[in-house]
Amino acid sequence: MQPNFQPVLPRTLRFFQATIFIATCFTFASFFSFFGQEKIAFSDEIQGARLAANLLPNPNAIVAVSERSPTSVIRLGLAPDNTLELATTEINRAKEEILVNFYTLEQPAIMTSIIAAIDRGVTVKLLIEGEPLGGATVGEINLIKLFRQRLNKTPTTPSRLFVMSNFKNTEAKRRYPYDHAKYLVIDHSRVVLGSENYGLGGHPIAGLVGNRGWEVAITNETLAAELTALFNIDSDTTLGDVTWVSRGVVLPVRVEKPKEPAEEETEPTPPKKRTLTPVKILDTTVDGVKLITSPHSFESTAAWIRQSTKTLNTEQMSLPISWREKSGAPSYRSLWMQEIINAARKGVQVRVLLNDDKAFLPKEPDPETNHDTLTVIPYSKFPNQEAVRFLNSFQTCYQLPIAAKIINLSAIQANYIHNKGWISDDSRVLVSSINGSRNSIYANRETALALEGADATQYYQGAFDFDWNSSNQPAQGRDPAVPCSSLEETSRTLFTSFQLFGFAI
Repeated sequence: MQPNFQPVLPRTLRFFQATIFIATCFTFASFFSFFGQEKIAFSDEIQGARLAANLLPNPNAIVAVSERSPTSVIRLGLAPDNTLELATTEINRAKEEILVNFYTLEQPAIMTSIIAAIDRGVTVKLLIEGEPLGGATVGEINLIKLFRQRLNKTPTTPSRLFVMSNFKNTEAKRRYPYDHAKYLVIDHSRVVLGSENYGLGGHPIAGLVGNRGWEVAITNETLAAELTALFNIDSDTTLGDVTWVSRGVVLPVRVEKPKEPAEEETEPTPPKKRTLTPVKILDTTVDGVKLITSPHSFESTAAWIRQSTKTLNTEQMSLPISWREKSGAPSYRSLWMQEIINAARKGVQVRVLLNDDKAFLPKEPDPETNHDTLTVIPYSKFPNQEAVRFLNSFQTCYQLPIAAKIINLSAIQANYIHNKGWISDDSRVLVSSINGSRNSIYANRETALALEGADATQYYQGAFDFDWNSSNQPAQGRDPAVPCSSLEETSRTLFTSFQLFGFAI
């Protein structure tokens, strides 16, 4: 790497240098304007959301990034090892109120615990995404109906079922493409939040194969209040895209298309069992926690990445190389991808572990990719493999301290990586629902927790290292068809002005 220094220049030359630099900055701003990337102020103030062009502007303010909260008691969980135990334990402890915001809900054990809470007098308010990509499964529809039936038994119950959808009301425009958040607020003081949906993969029965993901249960009244405010905003029915499903109201949930009947009747495949010793839940404390939310989580997540000084590890379901504003619009380098590369330029040791795209074949693409995935090679069927090649090319071409791999799912005994987790240095972890797509960062409702603490870092670093070391296939190197010069096309356009005048990238 080139040393970062500013040469001593005569005063006249420095004046000339500054003039050119200012002009270049205007060019830089124009470039971002061309691609529709407005400047987003990063602060701890509550901000309004600028949503996608075809979405309804939200008149309510949302939290982009909260104030740092002090020391908190926390329980650290890992899927598929213990997330069902983590979530049900917290639900079963509830005494007054549970607020639930799920993208999908297909695990019967979760619904059993929720209904049991209502039976013992706990108020439960459930907000569910009514139009998950591909539609809700029959299993999820049945669980939602079960919840609704329980509410109908007690007409005066304060418990509620809310569905975010314009499926039955096409005149109403949605505030978010997807309500992709996954959290619970319990008794105004505890929060359960993570990367995993509440299905058989994200919260499997103990001992069964599921997805890889992270989840925490944290006691923090400030955080609980922030998420309660968020829930109240997102369950607001006055905008027309959320329905309070009271007695007699048609359930506004889009059901997945029925599958073609098999030529021969076959028994359903039983869930696979794991032989690995499950990781246990860790009870500990964290020194600080911040809530980060989408829409518009880029500046806060980028600021989190930029604080890395030694190491940066991330395990992702998907990490597109490029983004685009909308279908048919020009593509440009993913800003998250650029932040990862910039971290390596600073000397940060970067490791990126991505899901094996083959896990979804011959099934339809996973709902959470949001159609944003673009690749350097357009004909590629495996965008994560192309992302791995792309990142490793920076090590090959420029000797940057960066390495990327595709997960060995058989070795870790998981269906696929569903995680969206980050680990930085020795004390910071990001547990998140935010995927690497532009849609997830700029338009969806998403939630993440930025944690500070040695125990949390060690817990998830241990899980990451196990997955990384289990994936001992050779990391894919540079594609010979992609010259080194092509790697820098985007970053050269964005950052050449800074390089010319001695600024660190």
